[in-house]
Amino acid sequence: MKIASQKTLDTPEEIAKFLLDDYSDMASRLAFAPGDVVSIANRSGLIPELGIGDVAVVLFSEPSPSPFTHVRLLHANGGLMSVQTQTANLTKRDATPAQPAP
Repeated sequence: MKIASQKTLDTPEEIAKFLLDDYSDMASRLAFAPGDVVSIANRSGLIPELGIGDVAVVLFSEPSPSPFTHVRLLHANGGLMSVQTQTANLTKRDATPAQPAP
């Protein structure tokens, strides 16, 4: 966020409004929303044991120009892990599981 002017925030209401406005600006620049299911399209920076199935769920995507997204994924030992990875290495995925044939 570029600061173009300075203003003193005197009340909790002014602080809350400032924070909400900043959050709205940040949310408009996110590559992914929390809860988005993503594919790991490029494993650069991830050890082979992380991200089994090349799929993860977004916890937090930092706004542009930050290059990072925080995801929850599965480790080869069956444990869940939360890690930070490069946003450019992820692509949005359809979260609908395959349905069995009737």
